[in-house]
Amino acid sequence: MHVNQEPGSESGRLVRRDRPVRAGLEGMLPESSGPVPLITYQVPSLSRSAAIRALEDAGRTWRITCNARQMNGILTALHAGLGIGVLARSRIPTGLVDLS
Repeated sequence: MHVNQEPGSESGRLVRRDRPVRAGLEGMLPESSGPVPLITYQVPSLSRSAAIRALEDAGRTWRITCNARQMNGILTALHAGLGIGVLARSRIPTGLVDLS
């Protein structure tokens, strides 16, 4: 079966699935009573919105400890221990762990 597509349209084929996870320094999980220190991209950001929604759905308070424009900023803040961030599981670099 042949399907016609618009010129330049994506085929929609899934290349790889990767789930977002909480990432940070080993032992970085905040106490359940305090706000979660969150490192995230600046608005607009899908991962930022998803992280905040998940925290609020879980009844957790949160505070933004770092807003970054690029991945390097996120990684620098994570390595400095400023909080936790949302990364694709396969993108967690050496020195950081999956806190999920």
